[in-house]
Parts: sequence; structure tokens; C-alpha cells
Amino acid sequence: MDHITFLVAVVISAGAPGHDAGPPLWVIASAGVAIGLGTCLGGRRTIRTMGKGLTEIRSPQGFAAGTASTTVILTSAPLGFALSTTQVASGSILGAGLGRRLADVRWASPGHGCASSPARP
Repeated sequence: MDHITFLVAVVISAGAPGHDAGPPLWVIASAGVAIGLGTCLGGRRTIRTMGKGLTEIRSPQGFAAGTASTTVILTSAPLGFALSTTQVASGSILGAGLGRRLADVRWASPGHGCASSPARP
């Protein structure tokens, strides 16, 4: 049994939520903890690739990229737009890195990401 099936079974066995009910607080908290642990345990390579593999960024560019990503995601969520946070963050990092003089982008890294992303309708 995979993890999602298990979580759905637990939520249903705890009492099927109504049509307009959101997820229980413990489901949201569990997902947050799992994402945080995954980033702590396996995210070092991803963070290094994003910060140094695409383009070399420093603290001011990292702050600008984080602010841009947060703004885009929090602005689009209430409007119902479906976004990939990874793609938003990648675009923000590329934009912040290109804002510096003599910035170079290693276009192979974004190319690999585009090639490995599933096609969306």
C-alpha cells in the first residue's frame, strides 16, 4: 500500500469528511513535517544545483529570488492558478542571477529540467 492510499484510508476511517470540508489539521501538519524532513535529508543536492548549478547567486540575489517566488505563489493561489513551485523558484533564481553584471547561466541545467518534466496539456 503506498503512502497516499494509506493516508486516504486513515482519513476515511476517522469519519468521512463532508463535501465542503477541508483536510484535517493533522493531515496538513503531517505533510508539512514530511516535506521539511525530505528537504533536510535529501535537499542539499537540489539546493546546491539551484543556487550554483543554474547561475551563481549570492545572498542579495537569493533574497530577491525567494521574495519573487513567494509573491508569485501567494498571489496566484487565491486566483486558482495551478503552479509548479519548483518551476517558479527556478525562474526566480534565473531572473535574479541574470540581474547581475556579467552573469552567466548554465543553460544545460534548465534544459535538463525541461526535458525531464512531464508534458502538460
